[in-house]
This record gives sequence, C-alpha cells and structure tokens, in this order.
Amino acid sequence: MTSARSSPDASRRPGVAPAHPAAGTDTSRSARAGSATPDGRGWFDHVRRAAARGYAVRQEPGPVTWLRPDGSAHPDDPAADARLAGRTVAVVLPTTVRRTTPERFARWVEDVVAQLREVTATGAGRDRGLVLVVLQHTADEADEAARRARVVGTDDADVAVVAALTRVHGKVHAIGAAARLLAGRCPVVGWTDDDVRLEPGCLAALAADLRAHPGPAAVGARKVPGTSGHTTSRVLARAKELMPAATNYPHGCCMLVTADVLGDGIPPRYTCDDGWVCVRLLEPDAPDPFARLRLVPAAVCHYTVGGAAGSTWRRLRRQRVSQVVHVADADAATARCFTHRALLHGVRLRPRLRGGDPPRDELLRALVSAVHVTTTLAVVAELAVRGVVHRPLRAVDWGTDPEAAR
Repeated sequence: MTSARSSPDASRRPGVAPAHPAAGTDTSRSARAGSATPDGRGWFDHVRRAAARGYAVRQEPGPVTWLRPDGSAHPDDPAADARLAGRTVAVVLPTTVRRTTPERFARWVEDVVAQLREVTATGAGRDRGLVLVVLQHTADEADEAARRARVVGTDDADVAVVAALTRVHGKVHAIGAAARLLAGRCPVVGWTDDDVRLEPGCLAALAADLRAHPGPAAVGARKVPGTSGHTTSRVLARAKELMPAATNYPHGCCMLVTADVLGDGIPPRYTCDDGWVCVRLLEPDAPDPFARLRLVPAAVCHYTVGGAAGSTWRRLRRQRVSQVVHVADADAATARCFTHRALLHGVRLRPRLRGGDPPRDELLRALVSAVHVTTTLAVVAELAVRGVVHRPLRAVDWGTDPEAAR
C-alpha cells in the first residue's frame, strides 16, 4: 500500500502530533509564556496540570512468546518471523483465553482472514495480509491457550496467520506488543475486537481509503449498535443515539493506521487506544482538525452497546478517565480542540423546544448531555484533587465482561 513507513521516532514525522509529555509536564502556550492568557485560558491549564498529576496508572510491557502450530510457545520462532516479511497490511487480534471458546476464536480468525483476502483482491496485487493474534493468558491457562494453536500457519502467499502469547493483560499492551513485533516491517497496522462483527468488505474499504490519502492517518469503520438483554444496554444505546459524544473519529473496535502513527506502541500511561490515536493525529489549527482521522461509511461493523450495569459503569468510567487524561497531557491547542470537537461533540444542554426534534427527544438529549458533562467534571475534579493531595489514581478497571465475546 502507498502509505507512510514506520520509523524509529514517528512522533517527529511531519503531520504526526508529538507524543504526550510526561505526567505533570505542561507544554501549553500559556505555560510557556509564564502567565495566563488574556482570554482566560489559565484556569483550564491549571486544572489540566493538576489532573495530569492525579493520574499514575502505568502498565509496563511484558515478554511475548510465539505460539507454534504444535501448541508450544517459544521466545524465538524463525518460521513466524519469516511470515512477517513482505506483509503490507497487518490486523492485530487482541484477546484473552477467558473471552472466547476455541471454536469462537477460530471463527473470528477465519473471518478476519477472509476480510484480508478482500483487501489483497482489491489492491491490484500490491498488498499481502497478516493476521497477528495476541493472546493474553494466566499461568493456569497455558494449556487452554495452546488449544488455539490450530489457527497458526493456516496461511498462503496472500494472508499469513501468526500468534503470540503474553501474560500481561490489557488491549493497549497487546497492541504495543504487536507494534514492537511488526516494527519497520508493515506500513499499515490495524486491530479489531473479538466482540464485533465486520460486514463483508469492511477492511477492504478501510484499506482503499488509506491508499487514496497520504499518511500519517487513521481510518475507522462505521459502527452499527445493537443491544443485549440488559436494560442498561437499551438505555445506553438510546443515550448514544441522542448525544453521540466522542463518536466522530475512528474507534478501536475496528481501525487501520499507518505504521508511523503507532510507532513503538501506545505509552503504558494510557488505557485507551482510539483516544490516543485521535489526540496524536488531531490538527487543531487546520481547517478540518479531523482530516487525518476518517470514518469510512462503506466500512461497517456491528457491536453490542453495554451489558450488565456493573461492567458498563466501570467501562464508561475508564473511558471518561482516559479522555480526561488525554486532555490533561496534550498541548493546550490540542486539548481545547479535543474537548470541544470530540469529548463534547453532540452535547446540547439547552433543549430546542421550537424548530428542533420532538420535545421529548430534546428534553432527553438535554438530560443525557447534563449527565455526560457532570460525569466528566466529576472525573476532572477527582483527578485534580488527587493531584493536589499527591494521591494519584494508580489503577483503572477495564470494565469488560471477561466472557463477553463467547
């Protein structure tokens, strides 16, 4: 594919926003000037600095081993390494042993292989695909992890399948492990979740969009929501329909990026993949700040909104904490742009009772917007206070049902 290559320091490439500074480090314009700006930005930057200090979650990467077709695991595997060579589009499949049965896992891999065959078929012979499974497991699940080995090696010249094992859990860690394994080898890297369904041609449409536009860039599928049997799921689906906050950029359930965006992986400070990509590529001073962050209408994926009340709440909190931390760590211009154009996208606190949607929808939208803003401010206040009293948040529950994909 004709896209930007990976580089050792992708953050310095033209068009790629620099990586987030370290916690508590302020790079805002007002801070460089030494005082608050005349338009009142000072309070915003003070709160951001405090919030940055109030967050100290960090998940260090762990060792990765290759899973061979016979079920054995090895730190080095020349056969797996050879399969990485010459690949142009890699799709990472991060998951845990507990989330999928061996049968469901095999179908998931087969579906993504079929998607990549469509990519190679539409690429005029330029593309060769790779499926890289990153399977996270505990020490007690080693035998169960080995049962997934039958998908390894089911490849040909167009699409190869390899799998890696790690005992460090977390999607961001899995993506980081994949980035380090693929460093300098594959110009386009993507990932998709194990609980979404891709419509035929989804990845092909994403790949075609990246071919048509120069990198660095990220493209994402159009998400079609579905509901589960939980009341929480139905309520949240309705809320997202009324107020689609933070839905106007590629989401991590299905996205492709040029390799220079991903670099060596997402820093261990962050727990949100798509938010990090968004802040990294956002261009606040451009006519269209989201020009490098495109949603492709022809690429469609289906997902289930929410689930049980407890896990849904924990996931929403993790998402909000991640968004606030991205705002806290970014430079001032990017932080303000992300806040107004993404985090508060679709928020309408005052109902339009004349000339708007039906009054019931307008009132519900205002209520949902108020809840969104209130919960965001609550997280900001929590992190800011933690920063002031030097008691930073050190752990965030991912909030996903461990068997959601079954």
